[in-house]
Amino acid sequence: VFERKSQECSASSCGSQKLQPIGAGPTRSNNTTVNLTTTHCMLSFDSLPLHKSTVALLSKHAITVPTPIQQDLVPLVADGRDVVAQSETGSGKTLGFALPLIEKINRRDGIAALVLAPTRELALQIAQEFMKFSHGKHLGITPVYGGVSINKQIEMLQQTNIIVGTPGRLLDLIQRGELSLGTVRHLVFDEADRMLDMGFLPD
Repeated sequence: VFERKSQECSASSCGSQKLQPIGAGPTRSNNTTVNLTTTHCMLSFDSLPLHKSTVALLSKHAITVPTPIQQDLVPLVADGRDVVAQSETGSGKTLGFALPLIEKINRRDGIAALVLAPTRELALQIAQEFMKFSHGKHLGITPVYGGVSINKQIEMLQQTNIIVGTPGRLLDLIQRGELSLGTVRHLVFDEADRMLDMGFLPD
């Protein structure tokens, strides 16, 4: 789950960022939340658990230094941990979860990841980041949201691996019998606090 946070987080200097990782697998104990505070210094993406091809693709887009939230998120998501992270808009949290998920998912996996976002604009933005940094893996990435024809989205779902969508359109697809989430292994709530504010809790 990824939420906004009002405190500013600088990508160019050392600082502190709070994460609350929830233990995964055999280390999980009653879903206890663990408070973790780390100090960040200038690192490169080479120091994170990412493939060289991913680091090269980042460099091609002039992204060479991970932000504090990326330094924390990438290793935890890569390790399969459940994480609650707070970071303000623009701090790089999307790549923090997108990069390790891209590396975990293969074309033959079917629908392996679901990312929920509160608005169409955010869903499109996240989907574009997944597309940009999955170059060469041929993953199917499908944004689903309301306000446009559902038929094209239904067609795209047949070949997708990662869905980025808004709750309303996802429920519509499920109720129509056009979408099954039985193969999903990775779930992300982006701006979860905003989704609650917008009244999506019952959904």
